[in-house]
Amino acid sequence: MKRKHIYYYVLQEHHKKIISQTKFDHETCYCLLNCFVTVFKNDTGFYEVPAKRLQTITNNYIEYLQYFIDNNMIFIDNEYVVGVKCRGYKLREVRYSSVMRIEATKSSYIDERQRYFCKIKD
Repeated sequence: MKRKHIYYYVLQEHHKKIISQTKFDHETCYCLLNCFVTVFKNDTGFYEVPAKRLQTITNNYIEYLQYFIDNNMIFIDNEYVVGVKCRGYKLREVRYSSVMRIEATKSSYIDERQRYFCKIKD
């Protein structure tokens, strides 16, 4: 059976920052960044991602988010209301940075994306 390829799409500038660090798993970084462009966008342009969704990727997602903020990779809106509104995230745009395609190897992410694509197809 032929394996279906699933990819992360990240900015080249973000990819350089992720590769240069050794503290965090690179693929987990890509997976988290990918969440910030694949969920519902609110009126202000931020993507609302529930904490439970981020927790399914990694339990220490807060440390990853802090790394992204410290390295100017994302913006976070602070319009969080418990049980009503999720915290919003937006990738920081980098001029003249092209988009890179990186093949996913984590089976949990691949399975999730394949279920998502099957759901859309049906």
